[in-house]
Amino acid sequence: YSSAASDVYKRQTLYREMMGPEQARLREALGPAMSHTLETASASAWIPLTTASVIFEEVSKIAFADSAQPIRALGEGMGRHNLTFVYRTVLRVIKPSFFVSQYKRLWGLYHRDGVADVVLQRGNGAVLTISQHPNIPMAFRECMAGWISQAMSLAGASQVWVVVEPEDRGVYLSLIHI
Repeated sequence: YSSAASDVYKRQTLYREMMGPEQARLREALGPAMSHTLETASASAWIPLTTASVIFEEVSKIAFADSAQPIRALGEGMGRHNLTFVYRTVLRVIKPSFFVSQYKRLWGLYHRDGVADVVLQRGNGAVLTISQHPNIPMAFRECMAGWISQAMSLAGASQVWVVVEPEDRGVYLSLIHI
């Protein structure tokens, strides 16, 4: 199961900015193969989700060591970094509910596997799912929860909670309150 390498590719600059002098420590934690993936991934390549998850986890441990939820903090940082000026302008114009409605399409842009769906959207909340994608690593779930939280905040949501359901359910569920 794979994720678009653009996830990792876009973050190469972010990692360099966040890590600074800690880059050598990150390379050591990742080992040669994953360090090579992080440093050389092109935007058009696909990498295993498990590899991306390990990279996210190791980066978060170093870059957000003081955070109560380092992997979520990384996801939020990735959201701020990835959602450039153009996206931020669009996010200010649209409502959070529109962002939720695009969830399925956005998942498909960056992932080959899994089926995204909005199974409930009512009032100020939504339940988002990813099914038919066995064993999504918890680190990936938590990191994406941070990204979703940041994107929703940029779209004007004043309070956002993203709850990641236990891994053993086999479905990635996020409950978002806007």
